[in-house]
Amino acid sequence: MTVRVVVATDRLRDPEPHENALHAVASRTLARTLERSGRPVCLAAPAALPVRSGSLAEAVLDRSTTAHDLAAAVREASRALAPGGTLAFAVTLRIGHAGLWRRAASAILPIAAPRDPDAVARDLVLAGFDRVEIDLQGSTGRYRARRLRGRAGNSP
Repeated sequence: MTVRVVVATDRLRDPEPHENALHAVASRTLARTLERSGRPVCLAAPAALPVRSGSLAEAVLDRSTTAHDLAAAVREASRALAPGGTLAFAVTLRIGHAGLWRRAASAILPIAAPRDPDAVARDLVLAGFDRVEIDLQGSTGRYRARRLRGRAGNSP
């Protein structure tokens, strides 16, 4: 089964449906919308998916997953994925040096600044993934990673 994780949003940023997918969402409004469209859905936080450890072949994180929630979602996906399972997601990245306005906005507003591509890849490796593939398109990074065989999820 594929799980699509949508975190703290009232709309999907990647609205195409996944066949045989359970949509785990943190927003009640989005859950009701998905239920009306006939998609299987459950209300869950990114760090508490309602599936057994090692039970999934693939997990997909929606683009609405914020930089702040990404690390927790990756750790939880690692726990839920079977050995050899894959995780796929796209995230906005910081390419090059963070500018003055970006640093000032991050200091003032309660938003997480985008991360650099290497930091996201490092988080994937630490969470128990290998064969991390990165496709950079402007400031968007599309990641695909395979869970290591024989390694327990939720690694440090």
